[in-house]
Amino acid sequence: MRSAADLAAAIGETYVEVVVVGEDRPVVAVDIADAEDVVPAGAGDLALAVGFATPEDVVALLHQSPRVSGLVVRSSWSGSPALQTTCRDLGTTLLALAEGVTWSAAANAFADRIEALAGDPDGTPGAHAQGDLFDLADLAAGILRAPVTIEDAASRVVAYSTGQGDVDAARTASIFGRRVPRHVRDRLRSLGVFKRLAQSSEPFFVPAIDEDFRGRFVVSVRAGGEWLGSVWALADEPREADRELRAVVELVALHLLRMRSRGELAQQLQLDRVRAALQGIRQAGGTPDVALPARVVVLRGPEHDLGAASRRDVWVALVRRHGWRTPAVADLDGRVYAVVADEATGPGSWPWLTGLVEAEAQRHPDVAARAGSAVTTTDDLVRSRTAADEVDALADPAPALAVEDRWAGVVLARAVRGLEGCAPVSPLPALLADAAEPDVVAATLAAVLDHWGDVRAAAAALNVHPNTVRYRMARLPEGLQEDLTVPQRRSALRLELMLLTAAAG
Repeated sequence: MRSAADLAAAIGETYVEVVVVGEDRPVVAVDIADAEDVVPAGAGDLALAVGFATPEDVVALLHQSPRVSGLVVRSSWSGSPALQTTCRDLGTTLLALAEGVTWSAAANAFADRIEALAGDPDGTPGAHAQGDLFDLADLAAGILRAPVTIEDAASRVVAYSTGQGDVDAARTASIFGRRVPRHVRDRLRSLGVFKRLAQSSEPFFVPAIDEDFRGRFVVSVRAGGEWLGSVWALADEPREADRELRAVVELVALHLLRMRSRGELAQQLQLDRVRAALQGIRQAGGTPDVALPARVVVLRGPEHDLGAASRRDVWVALVRRHGWRTPAVADLDGRVYAVVADEATGPGSWPWLTGLVEAEAQRHPDVAARAGSAVTTTDDLVRSRTAADEVDALADPAPALAVEDRWAGVVLARAVRGLEGCAPVSPLPALLADAAEPDVVAATLAAVLDHWGDVRAAAAALNVHPNTVRYRMARLPEGLQEDLTVPQRRSALRLELMLLTAAAG
């Protein structure tokens, strides 16, 4: 794979000019970026800032998509100080579209170069599979005598035929954006096209929707009864799938299976990297694909009776559905963890995950997230994981919490753990042993200590009348009442009370 700067050099200054050289991130696809996109560009994408009104809007895109491999903007915006500074800070290569060059021409040039490089013997599993798919798309187009696109089951365009000029806007947008446009997908879904593709292997005809989407002859691609993708050809009327076309579709199925295996290998690699980072193990294969600074997050739910691996799979599916393309999610020691960016706002960031968890918790109360401290190196992710575990151990009903929200509880819990194994030395054990209702006495003392002796606040916390609290406190031994007025003793009493309560529980 090549970086955005390498691609710019390959297609020449006729198309683009390098403005800021960022990190050496490989480019695997071209993304047509729009300000209203729900799913922003991700790692491996070269984002073309087409649908934006100002350079400031593009800066917002960068903060939502900090791991894009490169960004292309119109030449008049390339001199924006804010844009250049943001690219340097995030390590993103900034390219300027040359004067007079259209977005479609630039997208075509980049896409062609990426496809050409995909066939290089770089040792990447499945690299040749995608190159071969383009040959199969050309072969299918020759049989059908029409432009063809090959898509996976997620409506991502994995290959398309070349040489035909009689196409519609939907095909052009699908090729440039590497995915069927959202409004087209929604319309096809409403017509039951995807349901039919998933359930049947029989080819069928999709009538024209409007002038931007002409009729299509569609063939489902399946292997062993599983739906892997589809072949789409422009058509004005229904037709039959002959033996030659079916043979091509069978070959497409084999190549899609190979590409899926490549994706599964990448997922396993990400899983291994996350697990290693959480344990402080350095791996030769690299670190998790997450922008720094980052946080480790404990993910609870959605069903506690599932094993950790199954809960991880559920979380991976959930976050992918909401736009996190390469989730850094792993199961370890019975828990499910995510490593998220701290300062970004798009998919894969802590603010984004907070919103997602809060929304999911309304439907599934078991869903929650507990974040550790933000760290600036992958070596410190172990420390962030420890803090996340400590926040997770606190009893708190909030769906999403970070250690900054409950640091006091974490500190107290650490202090109590330090007392474990030590014999109590305060008057509390004797007091509780003699009390008729030790739980009531302990709860009252805790409320009074927590509210600095404010009887009304303590009563509200206990849901009793203030006079009840006064009556209970008046029955305490005189020496203990005096202890409550000394700050050091108050802190010591609260710690031992927490220790005794935990031991009793």
